[in-house]
Amino acid sequence: MQSDLPERVLGGPFTYFNLLKTICSEISRTQDGISDHHISALYQIFGRALPKVLDLIDKGEIEYITVESTRSYFIIRRPKATYYVYSTVLFCNCPYFQFNVIRKKKNLMCKHIIACHIALAAKKCKFHSSPEYMSPDVLSSGDAV
Repeated sequence: MQSDLPERVLGGPFTYFNLLKTICSEISRTQDGISDHHISALYQIFGRALPKVLDLIDKGEIEYITVESTRSYFIIRRPKATYYVYSTVLFCNCPYFQFNVIRKKKNLMCKHIIACHIALAAKKCKFHSSPEYMSPDVLSSGDAV
């Protein structure tokens, strides 16, 4: 399969996110799901974080929630914690994101954000669209986001 990935990766923090979006676009266009080619390309970008990302997807722990057709977010339910991912603003409430992305500015994304994008492209999320799902209040201490 021919890749849409550029032959040379230019620097900058959003390059990784743009490459992720390109690969996810390829995944969503194929009927094969996540191929070895995709895994190889993703490994080139995310390295040793990729097995953890794929594990989240394989365990089926990712839910994609749409509220009133205007808002969407992801929920990842882990045995010890629940994480909320807002992919349009690249936000996750996990400790790694809080420390390494927000505080240290070391990375742009955590494994949860990467996993959510890949799972959505591969249609490996649990999809919910219901008025009973309300956006969680993880960004502020006022009204729901």
